Amino acid sequence: MARETERGGCVRCRRCRQRYSHFANALRNKHQHWSDALTIDEPGVFPEASRLRPSILIRGSGEQPVVIETEFEPASSVEDDARGRVGLVPAFASDPIKRVIAVSLSHPLRRDQASLPVQTDGADFGYCAISGDPCAPVRWPAGGWLTGGIDDIALCIEHAMVSQHLIDEGISILERDIRVATRIVKDTKLYCCGVIEQHMGPVLNERNGGQAARMAMTLIANALTFHASIVGPHDIPSVSQIQAQRLGPLQGTVLDTWQKTLAEVHYWPIFGVASDLLAPVRVQDADRILDPLVQAANQLADLGVKGRHDLSGRMFLATFYTVPTSTTLLAELAAPRLDTDRSDLLGNKRLSIADFSCGTGTLLSAAHHAVLTRFRQVDGDDSETHRHMIEHSIIGTDIATPDGQRSRRSPSETVCRCRSS
Repeated sequence: MARETERGGCVRCRRCRQRYSHFANALRNKHQHWSDALTIDEPGVFPEASRLRPSILIRGSGEQPVVIETEFEPASSVEDDARGRVGLVPAFASDPIKRVIAVSLSHPLRRDQASLPVQTDGADFGYCAISGDPCAPVRWPAGGWLTGGIDDIALCIEHAMVSQHLIDEGISILERDIRVATRIVKDTKLYCCGVIEQHMGPVLNERNGGQAARMAMTLIANALTFHASIVGPHDIPSVSQIQAQRLGPLQGTVLDTWQKTLAEVHYWPIFGVASDLLAPVRVQDADRILDPLVQAANQLADLGVKGRHDLSGRMFLATFYTVPTSTTLLAELAAPRLDTDRSDLLGNKRLSIADFSCGTGTLLSAAHHAVLTRFRQVDGDDSETHRHMIEHSIIGTDIATPDGQRSRRSPSETVCRCRSS
C-alpha cells in the first residue's frame, strides 16, 4: 500500500508506478487514439487539489475524460480514491470528472517483473464504476466487483467516455437549425413554385408538404455533417472553407464538391440524395436554407460529436426511433456472440449485420460501433475496417425509401447497403 496523502491520494513508489504502468500500456494498445490521450500519474491535473494524481487519465476530443484508479488486492482504498476524483475539474477542461473506474489488480502482478506485460494482458481484474453527484456518487455494480480482462475494462472506459452533455447539446443544435431551415422553406416561394411537391416529395416518397420539407432539411443537414467528418480522409475542403473561399453562390460550390466526392467514392445515399433535394431550389433560396444547416454542421464538428451513433434517429422527424441506450445494450449483447476472427475482420466474408426495419439506422450504427471496438482491441487501427464493413457486412432495409436512405448515413458515418421495399 502506498503512503496516503491529501483526500485519499498517494505518493506512489517507483515499483508501484512500474506495475500499473504496464496496465496503462495494455490499455493504450486497445484504442488507436489512446496512445497520446492516456497519461499516468500526471501531476497538476486538478488545480483545486494539486496534490492528487490520478493513476490513469484518458481524454479525447468531444469525449468525457475518464479517470482510472488502480490498487493491488485487497484494494481497500481504491473506491475512496475513485470517489474523491468525481466532481473535480481538470485543468484542461471546463466540465468536472463525471465517471471514474476503480480497478483491483491481482496479487500475481506484484511478482515476476520480466513477464508483467504478458501477465497484464492475460489477467482478470475486479472493477467498478463510480459516477454521479460528487456528494453522493453512485457505484455500479452496487455490490461486489465486475470481473473481466483488459478488453472488458477498455470497453467499459469507451462507454464511460461518452459525454451525454455534448450529445444533448448536439441534438439541440440539429433540431434548432433544421427548424430554422424548414421555416425558411415555408416562408419562401418553394411551396408556390412546386419545388416541394414536384421535386422533393418524389425523392422522399412523401406527399405531405410539411413532412417532406422537414425530411429534406434533415437529409441536407445529414450530408453536411458527413461532409465535415470526411474532410481528412478524402482531401476535400471543409464546409467552412467552402463558405470562406467561394466565388459564387454557396449552393453551386457545395453541389460541385459533392459531385466530385461521388466520382471518387460511392456516397450516393448521402450526397446524391441531398444533391437531388438541393439542386432544384432557386439560388437565392438555397443559400438562405444552407446557412443554418452549415452552422449546425460546423458546431457539431466543434463539439466533436459528429461521429456519435447516439445522435441517430433524433433529427427532427415525426418518426419513431429506437432509444440509443437500448440499441447500445442490444449491440453489446450481440457482439460477443459473433463467430468470427477478430484479427482478420477484413478477410472475413461471413460477417453480416442486418436490420430489416432499420429506420434511421440507430441499431445498425450501434452494432457497427460494437464490432469495430472489438476489432480495434486486437488490431488497433480501424481505418480500413470501416469501409470494409460498409461495403460487405452491413445491410439495412425498410418499408419506406427515405428511412432506408437515412440509415445509409447516420452521424456515426454508418453507410449501409440499403434495399428499400
